[in-house]
Amino acid sequence: CPESPHFLLVKRRKDELVDYLKRIHDKNQTPRLPEFEVADDLRGNLTYRSSNTTRSGVGKHGGSRPGSEDLAKTRKSESPGKEDQAGDQDDNLGLLFSEHARWSTLYLALAASVGGFVYNGQIFIYPGILEKSYDLQLKDTYSVVLFNSLAELGFIFVALWMMDLPSLGRKHSMSLGYAAAFGSSILAVSLAGWLTGFQTANSLLRATIAGPYTIIQVFAGELYPTSLRASGLAAMSLFARIAAMLGPFILTSALQSSQSLVYYEFALAAGVAGVATVVYPRETLGHPLPLRISDMSLLGDSGRSLGLNQGNGKSRSLGSQAWP
Repeated sequence: CPESPHFLLVKRRKDELVDYLKRIHDKNQTPRLPEFEVADDLRGNLTYRSSNTTRSGVGKHGGSRPGSEDLAKTRKSESPGKEDQAGDQDDNLGLLFSEHARWSTLYLALAASVGGFVYNGQIFIYPGILEKSYDLQLKDTYSVVLFNSLAELGFIFVALWMMDLPSLGRKHSMSLGYAAAFGSSILAVSLAGWLTGFQTANSLLRATIAGPYTIIQVFAGELYPTSLRASGLAAMSLFARIAAMLGPFILTSALQSSQSLVYYEFALAAGVAGVATVVYPRETLGHPLPLRISDMSLLGDSGRSLGLNQGNGKSRSLGSQAWP
């Protein structure tokens, strides 16, 4: 899909941005100045300039801006920090571990790794356990795995519904999923002597870990600003894939020692992710998407107003005003 005007501005791709704006004017059949340029302002204040006059600019989300004098004052009071100015650079890895993004990146890496390890690891090791410990034929084990997939689908829809509840949000819905996965892992150990109970516990394990593993894809996309969103999601996916690749080696080694050890490892991973999710302070439900890296520190901060439901009930985007 095409890049947004804000993304082009942050990346300093001004020629593409100007062409984009011209095409928008032409498509909307709105009048524009014979010649204009984009002001060098990383906050996203676009200023139309003609040869004799300077018109008021258009903000990131449209609408009028103050005149040139007021705009200059606004820029002075809203000057971006060093990390926001770094948006034109290609060092996205460095920005992912900058002051405002560091803990979000580490948390998402941990949560994604746990999801990749538990979800993919359970799918890998479960048929082998059924065949080795319960003498099931290979075709029967795959029938059980298919049933687990159907149960998982229902839990995913429940998780997607829960994450939009104001009382839970993304973070608490994920923590409940990790807690349920932890309990299912312990239950699988307790019911190991009863095949039906063991199969039920494994169905619950796979279904409950699928919830936070799905929500985190949404959560991560809402945590990062536009200029870092793709890089942040890619880094999170990388950690999940590494954990999924290491899982079979770790779990196979554990199974050689004890079947219970496999599920204790699942429980440990889910427990660590659950605690990390509870401790992690940021929540995105009900908050506008961040536009700058520094806006990430405002997500979920109850001590600051995020511009929701103020005045006429419309929400403002982060980065559209100077924060105290």
